Amino acid sequence: MGGKEGKKSSETLKVNLISEESTAGFDEYLSFVPKPKASLLPDLRTRGIPYRILSVSYFIISILPLLDKNYFITCILVSLPFILYIVKGIMNKERRRVDFYPKIVVLICFLSIFLVSAYYTISDIANKSFKSKALSEFYCVLPDLFGKFSIDVDKEHFYNIAINLDPQNKESYFKKGMLYEKAKLIEKAENAYLLAIAGHSDSHQAYYRLACIYSLKGQDDKALDMLYRLFHINKKYAPAYNETASIYFRKGYVEKADELLGKAFNIDKNDYRNYHLKGNILLKKGNFSEALGAYSKAIELEPGISNLYFDKAQAQFKLGNFDGALFNIGKALEIDSKSYEYLYFKGIILLNQNVLDKSKECFNSSIRIKQDFILPKAGLALIELKQGKLKKSKDDIKAIVPDNCNVPEACFMKAYILKETQNYDEALKAIDAAIVRSPGTSEYYSLKAAILLDSGDKNKVEAIVNIAIKLNKSDYYAYFIKGNFLLQNNDYKNASIYFGLSTEYNPYFARAYAAKAFTEQKLDHEILSDDYMDMAIRIDPNDYYNYLIKSNVYSLRNKNIAAETARKKAAKLYDKGEQQLN
Repeated sequence: MGGKEGKKSSETLKVNLISEESTAGFDEYLSFVPKPKASLLPDLRTRGIPYRILSVSYFIISILPLLDKNYFITCILVSLPFILYIVKGIMNKERRRVDFYPKIVVLICFLSIFLVSAYYTISDIANKSFKSKALSEFYCVLPDLFGKFSIDVDKEHFYNIAINLDPQNKESYFKKGMLYEKAKLIEKAENAYLLAIAGHSDSHQAYYRLACIYSLKGQDDKALDMLYRLFHINKKYAPAYNETASIYFRKGYVEKADELLGKAFNIDKNDYRNYHLKGNILLKKGNFSEALGAYSKAIELEPGISNLYFDKAQAQFKLGNFDGALFNIGKALEIDSKSYEYLYFKGIILLNQNVLDKSKECFNSSIRIKQDFILPKAGLALIELKQGKLKKSKDDIKAIVPDNCNVPEACFMKAYILKETQNYDEALKAIDAAIVRSPGTSEYYSLKAAILLDSGDKNKVEAIVNIAIKLNKSDYYAYFIKGNFLLQNNDYKNASIYFGLSTEYNPYFARAYAAKAFTEQKLDHEILSDDYMDMAIRIDPNDYYNYLIKSNVYSLRNKNIAAETARKKAAKLYDKGEQQLN
């Protein structure tokens, strides 16, 4: 009994020892076995939702795009919470364990689903032209983004897409109008701007561009209407005051234009357009030096606009600075080499400098660009006059410039040629037509005074020439005519002063030097007389007038043979003997 109990006890002890050893070994084994990782996804089972439902949902999300692209929006909406949760788990410092990298992998998977779904969703919206304002605005600004990287794109195509997505996107219509206007498609630009303001009374820029288009087309009333509407929206828009002032200036209301321009300056003192218009107003008033300063400031603010150089050249031309005028018209042509107006004006400058060959080239180039441009054709007739072809010059100018011509500068050139060919009545009609169309131009009054003086009607000469000088204190031709008037009244001293002023304002005007040579001879200044006479012939050796004056100078010195030689030279130059000198 006792033996059995002892045996049983020993067996029990043995089992216990084995059990303890086994347990110890198992615990030791367990210490080397990694613990189960936390779930990569939230454990939703504690909330009553089986984990399998989550797996099935993930599977459905994965295959939905294969079934129908319309489910991509659903994919986006379902994927986003998972992405946010995983990111939160990764960023949670307390939960960063060995499951960090698997979570990253799952995050990448969900992000891939999200991005692919977003891509196809946006493409689907674009293809089906959903009326999305956000997407419309995106397409509207996209060409500007490409432009910053110097990438050429079809801007009109993007604007059309933006308009299809949102027909109320006024910015797209406006930018489309700007695109058309830059391409000089004025009618299309006008239509685009009209659509931009349709139903949008706050689109002040569209009103402004429409006003500019109407102004360009000569529809000043429509332009002013657009500008007044603009002022109801925005009274601080400086370009609108500038454009309104430009219209009034063109209509002849110079003071009103100056007043409006002052308002533009009060708002914006750094807009080149304000200085440009200020220069034009000063030029109209005859303040050429101040106008020159205004143009220079405009060029400083915006050096890439050809018209600024053109107008600056005109101011310099009025001041008799032909070299400066030639330089600036050259700058204008560098920017716009196809401008027939710039080429014509360059020809006029060269004509006044007696560079006849280059002047002729400029006139012909201008005609090639615009065949119906009358002024360079009249300029060619002036060159013929300079070359001594008086009869041909007269015939050509009559054919080029009809009696009912409404271009004052063409009428002026016609009057000058007719005066030089002694057709005084016709010359007076032509110059009166020029004065009627442009009553503020000093050169027209100077020429009228010259015609009256040459025709023997001296009564109104001094009054008319004084008007010319009042309009333009730099009018070299007015001083020349005033000097001739005083010369005929035997006032040699004052005549010499006025001839000197004429040469000062136009150092290329040969006739003024010749006339001054005659007055200096009358004042017994023989050496000065010779100097001025040589200067006149050196500047223009083809003008009969210079040799006629030279003949008179020699006659005063009783050098009859030299006087006769000079007179014959004058007669020869006077249209090669086709007409007789009086």
